[in-house]
Amino acid sequence: MDAFLREEENMLREMAEKVAAAGANVLICQKGIDDMAQHFLARKGILAVRRAKKSDMEKLSKATGGRIVTNIEDLKPEDLGYAKLVEERKIGD
Repeated sequence: MDAFLREEENMLREMAEKVAAAGANVLICQKGIDDMAQHFLARKGILAVRRAKKSDMEKLSKATGGRIVTNIEDLKPEDLGYAKLVEERKIGD
């Protein structure tokens, strides 16, 4: 069991390193993001947003010039978009 957990941790660490190596400082995902993965991303200074709607992803892609990537192994620096400001706001209660 320990070997399995170590391998999972290594995989998540490598994924975070892949995102950082591409030059991203924000990652927006339609699905969930594992807590440990979020930890590794945060340690690299990457803001991770999970459970974004497909329609929102498409709007973000258009607004930033970024490309929606379905597999992190395919992520390249030219896929990244740009935003002058990224912030999280809570609206309502």
